[in-house]
Amino acid sequence: MTFFGQFFDHGLDLVTKGGSGTVFIPLQPDDPLYVPGGHANFMVLTRATNQPGADGILGTADDIHEHTNTTTPFVDQNQTYSSHPSHQVFLRGYLLTNDGPIATGRLITNRDLGADGKYGTADDTEIGGMATWKVVKAQANNVLGIHLTDADVDNAPLLATDAYGNFIKGRTASRWS
Repeated sequence: MTFFGQFFDHGLDLVTKGGSGTVFIPLQPDDPLYVPGGHANFMVLTRATNQPGADGILGTADDIHEHTNTTTPFVDQNQTYSSHPSHQVFLRGYLLTNDGPIATGRLITNRDLGADGKYGTADDTEIGGMATWKVVKAQANNVLGIHLTDADVDNAPLLATDAYGNFIKGRTASRWS
């Protein structure tokens, strides 16, 4: 449950937090994070910041119990599937054809790249689950023709996409963060 909570919270990271208190969640002795005799057997979360009411002052009785979300609609799994078309390109599965890369309509999945270390070759073994960064880089390089490095993990290239986030092969425009 702790892992799900952390994952779920990442989708809410751009919700303004901190102005409306803190929640302490005690860990049970059977929790893997629990340390017998430890002084930090709890998790801490900050609550979403309410909006000030008519008086314009946060923390008074007329506060509006709604928060400002500075990302996409509340919980939409953008932490899984991205909210940027260029990032979505790298999360989609592709097949390399004589006409170039063709989207499979599925998310890229994890795989053992085999002895050659290349994506989409006969020695690949499908593992399943979300792709690792290594697999994302391999597909980008071997199928899309885009060389990603570890420095690109939080600064991927800005790509040309159509209105649905489908990759349009060509030159990259710039970088996004």
